[in-house]
Amino acid sequence: MDVTLINQQGNPLQMPTDYDYFSKSAHVDADGVLADRAANAQKLRKSKERRGFRSFATEWWHFDWHNWKYLPVIAPS
Repeated sequence: MDVTLINQQGNPLQMPTDYDYFSKSAHVDADGVLADRAANAQKLRKSKERRGFRSFATEWWHFDWHNWKYLPVIAPS
């Protein structure tokens, strides 16, 4: 699942990088990220992990369900 945070007006919060920006700056624990952006990413990460999702180390926006490998594949009808 790819997600971000928004404010009450529906505007995305500033995050470490743009969505789908594949540099080291997008890594979950990247160095050199502005403090407010790192805090937003941490808030997102903690909120998803509290609900059973796991972060993807190289993408702050990507989360997997902790048991996704054991779920059945459902083919569209």
